[in-house]
Amino acid sequence: MLPSEIENRARNVLHASPVHELRNLTIEEADGFLTVSGILPSYYCKQLAQETLRRICAEGRLALRNVTNVVTAENPAL
Repeated sequence: MLPSEIENRARNVLHASPVHELRNLTIEEADGFLTVSGILPSYYCKQLAQETLRRICAEGRLALRNVTNVVTAENPAL
């Protein structure tokens, strides 16, 4: 399946972000959702990813699903 225009726009916005951690997130559009996933070093980055994609979702009339995981020294991966 080819990526949709919305997926491509979302990837491009994250890739152009000055916050390097956002550049490696995964984007997928399906069933009325734009899902962002991956691993981030802080809850700030998680919120930043969500806010960065919010306008694109609104324009595409999609709900945003943020399933990124925050992994820090205090909250190590399982």
